[in-house]
Amino acid sequence: MDWGYKELGKAWRKISDASGAGETTKACASFAGDLLWNAGRYVVTEGPGVMAKAVEKQLNENKDLTPERREQMQGFVDKYKK
Repeated sequence: MDWGYKELGKAWRKISDASGAGETTKACASFAGDLLWNAGRYVVTEGPGVMAKAVEKQLNENKDLTPERREQMQGFVDKYKK
């Protein structure tokens, strides 16, 4: 999963290094590359824990879930909550 963001970040950095690109284009491409790179790292390292908190909130708020769905959601929370 991280590799997709990493490759997108590299592609945007290549645009920022391209000759003939204006300074604004280079700055925007460099920023976009860094943003994609860091977003990928966040999704891979922090994402499951953040998602587990959101799933737990939904689990507590939605009382009309089927037992199977409730068990599935609780399993995700138990596995990933930090």
